[in-house]
Amino acid sequence: MKNIASVKLQILDLDERIDLLHERSYQPDLSASELKEINKRKKKLQKSRQKLVKKIEHYIQNKDIIN
Repeated sequence: MKNIASVKLQILDLDERIDLLHERSYQPDLSASELKEINKRKKKLQKSRQKLVKKIEHYIQNKDIIN
């Protein structure tokens, strides 16, 4: 893996973006379509986050096998 630190920063960034969308989803003045769009984006960010976490886990697992 090129740079674990950069992947960790990406995960932190995704966490912040997910939190912001989560907070926005509780606004009472949102229409149903806006809420649906927010949930859709949040789900996409969560999926991206999971992929990055799996990359790190895979790298760590392979590193342990080699050492």
